[in-house]
Amino acid sequence: MTSYKAKMLVAPSKSAVGPALCDPIVKSCRDALGARDAFSIALSGGSLPSFLQSLPAAFEKAGVDPRWDKWHVLLADERCVVATDEDSNLKAIKENFTSKVPIPEGQVYGIDEKRLAKNTDAVAVHYQEKVVRALLGKCDGMLDCVVLGFGPDGHTCSLFPGHPLLEEDILLVAPIDDSPKPPPSRITLTLPVLNTMSRQVVFCGAGASKSPVLKATFGTALERVGEGVEKNVQGTKAYDVEMITPAPYPCGMVRTGQGGDSLVWVTDAEAAEGAITVEKVTHVSHEAWIKEGLAVMVVGASGDLAKKKTYPSLLSLFAGNLLPKDVVIYGFARSKMSDDDLRSRLRGYLENKAEDAVVEDFLGRCFYQSGSGYGDIDGWKELDAKLQVIESKSPKKSNRLFYFAIPPNVFAETGDAIKRACMAPNGFSRMIVEKPFGRDLESCRDILGRLGRHFDETNLFRIDHYLGKEMTQNLMVMRFGNVWMERVWNRDFVQCVMLTFKEPFGTQGRGGYFDQYGIIRDIIQNHLLQVMCLLCMECPNKLDGPEAGEKIRDEK
Repeated sequence: MTSYKAKMLVAPSKSAVGPALCDPIVKSCRDALGARDAFSIALSGGSLPSFLQSLPAAFEKAGVDPRWDKWHVLLADERCVVATDEDSNLKAIKENFTSKVPIPEGQVYGIDEKRLAKNTDAVAVHYQEKVVRALLGKCDGMLDCVVLGFGPDGHTCSLFPGHPLLEEDILLVAPIDDSPKPPPSRITLTLPVLNTMSRQVVFCGAGASKSPVLKATFGTALERVGEGVEKNVQGTKAYDVEMITPAPYPCGMVRTGQGGDSLVWVTDAEAAEGAITVEKVTHVSHEAWIKEGLAVMVVGASGDLAKKKTYPSLLSLFAGNLLPKDVVIYGFARSKMSDDDLRSRLRGYLENKAEDAVVEDFLGRCFYQSGSGYGDIDGWKELDAKLQVIESKSPKKSNRLFYFAIPPNVFAETGDAIKRACMAPNGFSRMIVEKPFGRDLESCRDILGRLGRHFDETNLFRIDHYLGKEMTQNLMVMRFGNVWMERVWNRDFVQCVMLTFKEPFGTQGRGGYFDQYGIIRDIIQNHLLQVMCLLCMECPNKLDGPEAGEKIRDEK
């Protein structure tokens, strides 16, 4: 099954649908009148014209001159009745929209009522030749914007489910004398016009009765973070949506050749509720690995760093949709405990850091494997076997990430064991090691040398978690984002820089670590030295982008 991508705007309520609908129309008009002296828009009837009453205010809020005298309004479909009849789409469009703005009367195109006495074919032929083809000539062969409603049965214009007109591929305007809805005689734009001769098609429908149509028409929806239409209505959200193929309804068969923003669906929260599956777009949504399998191994899962920092950080990533949907997290340590024991230990450190349901979902993905030591080959083989069972259930590439929350004296033996027993079979195997990197220069070189034999620089990440703290990251923004501050940030104006480190607790289970490494190696030569570098270094050539890390490191 293939899919077609479109855009969807979901207003918070039915009353907000009109302002939301105006957003794509305003943009379409602006683009058209920027290219030529004419804007063509086709409108259907039903309840749709009532939503257009917000259009003048929308242009004003957007700061766009609508240039109403350049508008050409035609009918996407029409009942074969006179313009004063209550069933006339033209009557509804005039009463709700065109009579309220200075569009010239001669540029609002109804059907030729003289031909009603003949037959529907004559009405359709005249409208095709004298209106649609004429406007296509004015607008470079394309209608600029077509705004349509859709019914609870999925029909749009006068294209009804199962009707032979859905197969029409020659006529631009087709007659219909057997409409399942009264009156039976109508004319309608055909799918070739909507799909290949329209720069933009906008669908509009609201209310619970439209929900089944949306549910059958759309698959996944990705939220466009920060791209609502707040200028017109606060709370409207924008989504990239996938339309299912084959389309189950006529409205779903409309697919403009350009895709993306050229096809927009506008609805309300009531219609969208349960009809679309929403995934948030984040800054990693375009990355290949976010759509692949991922197993995160927290090495040292029973330790202080893991429960206080590593697992809460992983929860934050999980809650923010920054990890693959099928992610699993395995803890590895020497302590003997079950999966449930691990979850019980972690729960107290994760509560109130996300919604309860999210925390429980996260904990359900957390498992545990013990070993006699961090270099225990058999323990890593057991973990590899468990991972392969999980990975075999998906055709996706399987990636593995090893996070070392362990003392540096066991880095090398752990890396050796992972290389021999637990590497990813068909994806990347990456390793994150935390400071300190040894007791001294000699031990640091030995550790990094041994790790480097198994993991090249693209898969080996040495980190200091202090650099991830918001306060620490804000130092560079404060310094280099304020020109006046950087000018006085030197020895002529700064008398003294004092770094103070305070902790309101003792070793608390970290006695063995501190006995070997001490507070100076744990804090001063990494955390505080990094902060001092950020305070004292010159401005790097780059602060953002792929090479920023290397440029910042060079200045340090």
